[in-house]
Amino acid sequence: MQTPYENEPCLNVSVFQFTLELTVLAIGAYRSALEYIRLDLQSRAAYSDLTQLRYVKCLLFLA
Repeated sequence: MQTPYENEPCLNVSVFQFTLELTVLAIGAYRSALEYIRLDLQSRAAYSDLTQLRYVKCLLFLA
């Protein structure tokens, strides 16, 4: 049984493009967060375990 949209190539391309754009945005956000964390950690000589835990939670949320 076919759905009414299976024969619509435009819809399939649109869904693929939307998914691709979301993936690119998610990867960009993850890389930006990693860069921010790297720069922040470089600016501190020593950081607490609480700060490390906060960064780990942030990365897990983004993943």
